[in-house]
Amino acid sequence: IDTRKTITRDFSFGSAMGSVTVGGNPLIIDSWTTSPSINGDFTTIIATVPASVTTGQLAVERGDNGRTTLTGVTVTVGGTPPVQVGPADSIQAAIDAATPGSLLHVQGTHEELVIMWKPIRLQGWGAGSATIDAVKAPAEKLLNWRNKIQELITADAFDLLPAQEAETEGMEPAILFNEEGPGIIVLAKKVSPFDGGFGIGSDGRPNARIDGFTITGADHAGGIMVNGYAHYLEISNNRIINNNGVYGGGIRLGHPVFTEETPQGLVYQNSYNDHIKIHNNQIIQNSGLNGAGGGVSLCTGSDFYEVKENFICGNFTLGEGGGIGHTGLSNNGLIARNTIIFNESFNQGMTVSGGGVFIGGGSPLGGPGSLTEGS
Repeated sequence: IDTRKTITRDFSFGSAMGSVTVGGNPLIIDSWTTSPSINGDFTTIIATVPASVTTGQLAVERGDNGRTTLTGVTVTVGGTPPVQVGPADSIQAAIDAATPGSLLHVQGTHEELVIMWKPIRLQGWGAGSATIDAVKAPAEKLLNWRNKIQELITADAFDLLPAQEAETEGMEPAILFNEEGPGIIVLAKKVSPFDGGFGIGSDGRPNARIDGFTITGADHAGGIMVNGYAHYLEISNNRIINNNGVYGGGIRLGHPVFTEETPQGLVYQNSYNDHIKIHNNQIIQNSGLNGAGGGVSLCTGSDFYEVKENFICGNFTLGEGGGIGHTGLSNNGLIARNTIIFNESFNQGMTVSGGGVFIGGGSPLGGPGSLTEGS
């Protein structure tokens, strides 16, 4: 019988030399050493990047047990030097000053509600070294967020969806009412996905990304909220933990309940968040009150999404899909190679489904006997 009260966890790189890859391509190992030492295991790796290696996912495989890192960091190879954002600097100020396509290297803990309104690469130093704390304290933190949103609306810096109100006045402004103050909100201009937007434009700029952060403490709109038109955004290598949202607590794409009138009748609002990749994240202990998806919420218009190789654990929703919820019409999505464990959907007042994963259309909008648009 094992009577130990504690189990020592080993977070080192292992006691035998393994391998390091970027985008699946091996690096040349210069040294794999024990300085400093943790339990006698190797803890420091120095490697050379061959000329043939391009930007990609950093992964370390241990030589003693063959296990590979799930959450690493995206390594950018080549391009212009990054903008360094230190612990005492403002992420928001760096975004406001950046040109589209810029790479921002963020280190330290930042008590900010970040508004990503440009197609930039927001790169943390790693989930253990870069944190966005979205707790709304002091009270001025939310007020500053609202003022910044109003400033961007006035400057025509991003586009709302047709069903969204633009009212910014009053004690509780209508604009982005259920989207106030996530850890990061992504706002974009309405352009054709073939013209760039948050994707690769005619100038060849790279995809926008949010990579290498711990995001925690959001109480209303979740860890990361992607409003609309954010084509080709990449969300990777983040630890998204202990966030709450009205619709989705961890990562949310689009809107589960917005409707609009079309020549074909009433339909759910298409958010045009196409080709978004969500991979290698730890999405842990988040909660949603409505909609679908306590951990990851994929709403109408998330066509060609990819949710791959994430660790999705301990999330909860009063709606559908404790771990992942796909609600509404989003074509050609892919959910693959994730670990989805210990998630829950429960609502004492109604029947809900999908403790791990829920995929379904929105409620029928044409009255009794009508059909949904499908999923």
